[in-house]
Amino acid sequence: MEDENQATTSTYLLTTRQAAEYIGVGENMIRDLSRRKYNPLPYINVPGCKYPKYTKELLTEYFNSFVVNTEGEK
Repeated sequence: MEDENQATTSTYLLTTRQAAEYIGVGENMIRDLSRRKYNPLPYINVPGCKYPKYTKELLTEYFNSFVVNTEGEK
């Protein structure tokens, strides 16, 4: 049962405001990143919904792609 609850919360769709709060940036930053031509922030278009939706997985994966690993450098 615990795995089912974890799957449900991990695939929960976030609004722009919720995505901004999760990452710790402003809503306009999320909107700007989503509209970029090069390497835009991925989002989900839900039929019948006016605004894009995000998941924690998409957000985490996107921002982790910018992390530079400096371990092992001298």
